[in-house]
Amino acid sequence: MHCTYSGRALPVQLHQDYLQDPAHRQCEIIGDRARLVADFRNLKVSLYLPGAALPTVFGFDGFDRNEMFLSEMRHFLNCVETRQKPIVDLAEGIKSLKIALAVKESIAKDILVDVNV
Repeated sequence: MHCTYSGRALPVQLHQDYLQDPAHRQCEIIGDRARLVADFRNLKVSLYLPGAALPTVFGFDGFDRNEMFLSEMRHFLNCVETRQKPIVDLAEGIKSLKIALAVKESIAKDILVDVNV
């Protein structure tokens, strides 16, 4: 799969495995100047720089995943009650959906799909 960024095609690989035991949930981004690994199960991000013996690790201790969803629901209900504009509005939701549909199409057809958001 490929995506484009600043007019440049970038290769993207997506592998999802929900059967692996123990569970392994990571996202790896490899660039010209560094590699970044987000470990969602252990709540840490590791930055690997060329020439460095060890990665720089950023942790997110104290993060309560369920609180994230509860906070989002409280925000939504508050917006309904007060008529305030949500942090993520409909236009942003549409952009996210376009990206997800483009990824799906790219995987299904094994083609480069340009996302105009």
